[in-house]
Amino acid sequence: MKKSMIISAVSAACAMAQAEVIVSWGPTNGAVSVHQDLTVVQTFTDAAYQSPTVGGDYDGSAVANPYFYAAVSAPAGPQGLSIWNGANTDLLGRYQGSSAAGTTDSLMLAWDVTNTHRLESFSLFGVGEFGGMTGREVRWLLQDRSGDWYASVAVTGFGNNADLTTADVTTMNWFAFSPHNEGVVTIGETEAAVDFTGVQKVGFYHQWETDGGGGIYQTGFEVSVVPEPATFGLVMTFGSGVFFVRRRFMM
Repeated sequence: MKKSMIISAVSAACAMAQAEVIVSWGPTNGAVSVHQDLTVVQTFTDAAYQSPTVGGDYDGSAVANPYFYAAVSAPAGPQGLSIWNGANTDLLGRYQGSSAAGTTDSLMLAWDVTNTHRLESFSLFGVGEFGGMTGREVRWLLQDRSGDWYASVAVTGFGNNADLTTADVTTMNWFAFSPHNEGVVTIGETEAAVDFTGVQKVGFYHQWETDGGGGIYQTGFEVSVVPEPATFGLVMTFGSGVFFVRRRFMM
């Protein structure tokens, strides 16, 4: 009985040190039952979500984090932000009806975060495009505890329907980021020091050059955190204390 108690206590302590998924949208559970056109804004704001209202055709239980914000660039042609119904794999993305070849377009999406642990990994699933596009890049986004935004170095060179993962975001270069303002974003050129604990929002940024039209999409997004170093210390101390007490009882 005593051995079981000790093993259980140590197992619980170790579980505390495992990564925890804090944002998950898709990719395996269908979130919409019919196509959803979303509100398109060209100036980012967190005053209102761009995601659909949960209920009816948007199943909030199908994704862990159904609410998100979004903003896009401001090209001349028609455009849209949508969730395309794909049965068990829905596509979240933006389409551009027509624009001059070589036009740079962009999209950002962001989710609220309440977990205060350190960010560990970012993943995008099923990243793809339809139509003529070149120069595609993805950057991870975060808003730190003070409200400042940062974008990671660009991820490039991926094919269609690609899964992109950065296992440890602290190893990347990060830059100051200003979200869309009337369709324009600003990304700093000098590497910035970033606090990865206690962030307010996480997300991603797409940028590409269009060849007259098309769209870009993804089937899922996921972010995880790990306990802060102090928590690991508590786990180790707790484990040592358990074995010390056990030894005292045996003496």
